[in-house]
Amino acid sequence: MLVEVSDDGAGFDARRLRRRAVDMGLLSAEKVAELTEQQSYELAFLPGLSTRAEATDLSGRGVGSTR
Repeated sequence: MLVEVSDDGAGFDARRLRRRAVDMGLLSAEKVAELTEQQSYELAFLPGLSTRAEATDLSGRGVGSTR
């Protein structure tokens, strides 16, 4: 299996990733508060986490998007 990743240059917003992880019930606010910035970026790999208001199987996860 080959996974290809590309970057649109927008990058990740660590605060937004932390907030969404809590909002989606993936981590507690207490646990998120303990994360380093690097660990916050790693939240992007949690199953189901998306910063998009709506993500589908066709549109992808929308992790880096601000829309």
